Amino acid sequence: MKKTMILLMFVMSSLYGAPMYVQSPVAQLLNKPSAGEKGTLLPKGSVVNKTGEQDMFLKVTYDGKEGWINKMFVSTNPPSGKVSFGADIDKSTSIKARARASAFTQTAAARGYSESQNLRTRGGAADYDLEAISWLEKLKIDESELALFQAGDR
Repeated sequence: MKKTMILLMFVMSSLYGAPMYVQSPVAQLLNKPSAGEKGTLLPKGSVVNKTGEQDMFLKVTYDGKEGWINKMFVSTNPPSGKVSFGADIDKSTSIKARARASAFTQTAAARGYSESQNLRTRGGAADYDLEAISWLEKLKIDESELALFQAGDR
């Protein structure tokens, strides 16, 4: 019986109170486990401790405060840095060209282009300002600007 209790305590301690890391810059510490609830913005990489669970939300403690966070915004692993596809890897020119083509193909597919470069949209091509989209994608935004925007200060 004593061994069973020790095993049970070990399992419970690994499930609750375990540190988890905020993965999203839009994660909020909520007062109630509700998607419509507004809360305090948590910085990406913040450590929260799980104390409970309800549906899609985890009850956590952060910086001495208790609240709720959506499960999709946390992980047991710390957030990784930015991923660069092919920039730091030494490859031959032909392999680099194929990597760029692959990245272009993925981006084009996400925008709705087909292989023949035709738009697959609900409206006509004249309804979309593709130069503006390209310009927006080239903008560089740092974490502090993002935090100000999310907080509504900008």
